[in-house]
Amino acid sequence: MDKKSINRYGNLAPQTEWVEAFINNDGEYERDISLGTNKIKTFGSFLRDAELAVNKTFSNFAKAVKRAGLDKENIGWALILVNLAYSPEIRWFIKTLNESTNMARDEFEARAREYGDYKSNSQAPKHICQAFVILTDTPLGDVGLGKSVVIFGKKYFSRVSWPSPDPRVILYALYKFAEACDGYYQFTLSRLMDFSIDSPGISPAQIFGINEAALVLILRGLSVQYTDFLSFSETLGLQTIDLRKDKIAADVLELF
Repeated sequence: MDKKSINRYGNLAPQTEWVEAFINNDGEYERDISLGTNKIKTFGSFLRDAELAVNKTFSNFAKAVKRAGLDKENIGWALILVNLAYSPEIRWFIKTLNESTNMARDEFEARAREYGDYKSNSQAPKHICQAFVILTDTPLGDVGLGKSVVIFGKKYFSRVSWPSPDPRVILYALYKFAEACDGYYQFTLSRLMDFSIDSPGISPAQIFGINEAALVLILRGLSVQYTDFLSFSETLGLQTIDLRKDKIAADVLELF
């Protein structure tokens, strides 16, 4: 994968109320919040990364997020995380931290510096770190992005699992995975659980911190409830997912 800047948001990453105002007001977030020039620029980058805004308009994806809801079940936030996982900064974070891994913030900054080669911008790694302090404090942190924690007085980032994954979100993530891999519509469960493979597609298991047993249950349920989108076979120890080639990720959004 080609490296791209992971300093998308500086130290002004979007906060929960920014996203809620944008979604609840169909893109007219100025009604509820007032942002300065730098925050508006940062928020614009986030909205494009999440595909919530296309050409500065409230996207069809944003409409699906609104239908799914940004309430306590966080289904809308989980949809947002799927799209963000394909943006440089969030993708790097997800792949840098494995499920339930605690990484000290100083090590996190060092990895950001090494990855981004920020020799001319010494503050960039600190800004990246601060961005994730903010982002993990939103409901994105609750659905799998992770949390900023303090252990024995030392600050860490910790990946966590989405405790109650919505199967439709996982289905959307599977189609995004397939499309990113140039129409890789049939793949094995073991492929989804192998996070060492460097490919354009990112597994929903990695996005949300879902273990294999939990993912199998979700796939079985999807193959029964949404046969028009997916089949899941378990034969002679080989577990295979088949997505319908006449469907795309955008079609899954109609389920919300």
